[in-house]
Amino acid sequence: MWLDLHFADEIGIEQLLQLLQLVGELESIITCMFPSESRGGGGQKRIKMSDFDDRLKKAISRGQKSRDAEGAAAGQKQSTAEELRSLHSQLRLALSDHIEGCLKKLSDHFPGFEYSTVVNEDGWGARITRDDINLNHGTNRNLYSRLEMLIRPFSDTHIIEITTKGTIRNKESVNRSNFRFLSEATEEGLKEVIDIIVLEFAQHYSAAG
Repeated sequence: MWLDLHFADEIGIEQLLQLLQLVGELESIITCMFPSESRGGGGQKRIKMSDFDDRLKKAISRGQKSRDAEGAAAGQKQSTAEELRSLHSQLRLALSDHIEGCLKKLSDHFPGFEYSTVVNEDGWGARITRDDINLNHGTNRNLYSRLEMLIRPFSDTHIIEITTKGTIRNKESVNRSNFRFLSEATEEGLKEVIDIIVLEFAQHYSAAG
């Protein structure tokens, strides 16, 4: 900083010193207000960049942990699906055997029913059917009866489903679907469902005479 000497002579030495002191104070104030312009600004920039680098590393780490967690969840989901498919297969075998046994006994009590095992895209199970001829007032009339019970194939819904279709003397007697979630299903409980359906059909068929 410099001052014109003629200006110094006009204001006096004492006043000049006071002016210089005031200028110094103003420089200190400016330095405090704008530290980035001071010599220490570079250090603060380095501190800020170091903080950003730490945050960047943490963000990358969180992303990797999220990816690992998703991979583990997908593996567990696949394992669970395979376990449910295996459980469905076990129940299907046991229940289809039970259906076959029940319908064979039913046909034994009502001679004339023809028994057949069913294995197709709709499921696994059995069917009994019969055609009767009703002679009434000199006219012939065919009377059709059947009972079909199937275990539906495994699906993404993860259920075990039993479908039933029944007809007694040309009249639909039952068209029903019973299901349980595989996570809650029991073999004995589902066998009881099958027993009840067959018993109801036998009662209604017997009543229709």
